[in-house]
Amino acid sequence: MINFVEELFNAEVKNMTDLKAEHEIGFSEGRAEGRAQGFSEGAAEERKKANEERLEMARASLAEGDSIEKVTRIFKLSESEVLAVQAKPTAQSK
Repeated sequence: MINFVEELFNAEVKNMTDLKAEHEIGFSEGRAEGRAQGFSEGAAEERKKANEERLEMARASLAEGDSIEKVTRIFKLSESEVLAVQAKPTAQSK
């Protein structure tokens, strides 16, 4: 009877230990996934913000009288992007 109780106890301890390990592994994987996703989203947001700033500087350059070719070259934009910037009214003129 003592061996049975001891074996039952040991089996339960092993089960609890396995569950705890699975929980910790799952938690670590979830945290790593969350960090990776957050980093990816943050990087995408920074790229978007940088591109918006670049377009705004291109708009200002065009307003100063710079040519489309010059703005295209300086800000590394396509001609269609520069033409779109030129056609879009500024926030101040709305």
